[in-house]
Amino acid sequence: MHINTRFLAILALSLLFSGCASGIAFADAATLQDPDDPQADIAKAEQVLKEDPNSYRAWYHRGYALFKLGRFNEASTAFKESIRLNPKHELAYVMLGHSYSRLDQFDDARVAFDEAIKLNAKDLDYRRFRDSLSAYVKLRKDQNAASQPVLAAEGDNDYAASVYTGIFSEALVHHDFDLIERAANEARASKEKVGGGRWKLQLIYDGVNHPYISSSDYEWNQHIELLQQWAREKPNSATANVALADCYNGFGWRARGTGFSNTVSGRNWQLYRERLKLAQAVLLAAKSQRVCPKWYAVMQAIAIAQGWDNESYENLFNESVQYEPTWYEYYKQKAMYLLPRWHGQPGELDAYVNRLAVDQNRKDSPILYFLVTEAVGSLDVEVGQKPAAHYEVLKQGYFDLRKLYGVSSRDTDWVFSKAVQANDVDLAKEMLPNVKGTSSAVGSRVTKEMFDELAKKYAEQQKQQQKAP
Repeated sequence: MHINTRFLAILALSLLFSGCASGIAFADAATLQDPDDPQADIAKAEQVLKEDPNSYRAWYHRGYALFKLGRFNEASTAFKESIRLNPKHELAYVMLGHSYSRLDQFDDARVAFDEAIKLNAKDLDYRRFRDSLSAYVKLRKDQNAASQPVLAAEGDNDYAASVYTGIFSEALVHHDFDLIERAANEARASKEKVGGGRWKLQLIYDGVNHPYISSSDYEWNQHIELLQQWAREKPNSATANVALADCYNGFGWRARGTGFSNTVSGRNWQLYRERLKLAQAVLLAAKSQRVCPKWYAVMQAIAIAQGWDNESYENLFNESVQYEPTWYEYYKQKAMYLLPRWHGQPGELDAYVNRLAVDQNRKDSPILYFLVTEAVGSLDVEVGQKPAAHYEVLKQGYFDLRKLYGVSSRDTDWVFSKAVQANDVDLAKEMLPNVKGTSSAVGSRVTKEMFDELAKKYAEQQKQQQKAP
């Protein structure tokens, strides 16, 4: 999933301080925010505009509320007025681009996104919106193009994957269900994998299982209605029903949040459980359509969240891997289930991960070991800071993954961290130019320390070489 968290966070904050180039706070901003009632938002914005017609923030806020209501012509007018009053308001350009896209004014949308990029060239999200839209328009014109690999050539594997995912976000909001069905069916049949060993099909689901733009439950409910429409129009579609169930699961986690359980309110616990039940009900109703590996992944996610007993979960896991052994997400999910803070007993997780390292029955066991340790490390900082028990297997897994499918920045960060911990200076040096250190919780927390440690090892190695006869 990935959800575009940075952009969404900025977008939500923009309801208060959007485009505040002068640094002057908007005195009435707090009274303008009612994310679940866009009609009330419009009324509040208009009240402010009566007093100050030149408030570009109020015009932006009005446009965003109109956008949520699907009144895209009016929204575009409001965003253009915000831009007229503040030509450096990059988010107004972004939302203007989305408004034009919804109106099928694709050339105008690309121009708006280009203007946002000019104002903030470092923001890859703006580029991704533009490039995903361009790729979607190309696919829409060519009915056979969905069967072609259309990962973007620009940027690294992570960016290419995000662009590809965005194509199907665009397709969904344009009600282009046939395009999504064609692409999903082809990806499901081909089992094609992309960087990091993920199925191309996973990227398609990532584009449709959550709102493209979201700051409130209002957009989530709108998105659920859209998925329900897709499921009604395509009653035999496994893709539509699995996407709907996945969306309910994500909506549940939106209520719960990612904090410790004692930080979750009683009301949010109730919403969390209700939404998980809805997700499970959709999957069970589509049981006869259990022809998609993602069905099992979503059911496993529900099982972990609901706390299934070990036997029930193990039966589901075994059924999953028997159906599709190369859907690597299953193995990561089992590792999550076995975390002691979830449902595992002491020693169970280590035993499971180590079995993957020594499994002689699978040629891809090194890849599995690499990916599962990476997943565990991102979930548990203490585990991430420990040297790998089977470092040579982990290293082989990284190289196999890179050769077969390509790797993500997260994969490179992970192998770099393990190389440093294993005193493998040669590999760490090779990986160093590509390390970003921002792709996972572990990477972002320890990369500075790893760079410092690596520098010390280089200096020590050079001293030893100088002393050698």
